[in-house]
Amino acid sequence: MNAGLSIHLCLYCAVAACFGVGLYALLQPLRVPNPGLAAFKPLPGTIVSYVQLPPSRKDVAALAAPIAPAVLTQPELETTGRSTSQAQEPASPPRVQMVEPPAQQPKAKPRREARSESPTPQRAVCLPGYDSSGAQTRPC
Repeated sequence: MNAGLSIHLCLYCAVAACFGVGLYALLQPLRVPNPGLAAFKPLPGTIVSYVQLPPSRKDVAALAAPIAPAVLTQPELETTGRSTSQAQEPASPPRVQMVEPPAQQPKAKPRREARSESPTPQRAVCLPGYDSSGAQTRPC
């Protein structure tokens, strides 16, 4: 009896291991060569070499141009001066006249008369009642 259980246990473990190995193989990227790109032969004059050696310190010092101050090739344009504010002296000081505002009397607010009756009687809002089943239990 114990042998039968151990055979079943080993068989189940083997099937689970096969599923795990198969899933691992499916998750690996697939590398397929591109025969069209492999067969392409570029023309002899189009091959470009991207390898470039860094210049030595002597070459850098020889190639570096001395720093010179900037020189204007054309004279600066003159402006009209309209954009700047210039202080102008007035010909004569402005004349100031003091004008007094007219005297105003405070206006009295009109009194509201108390009304005993409202023009339109107010009605109570009617809300029908419903129970949990959705049936109307109380009409307006």
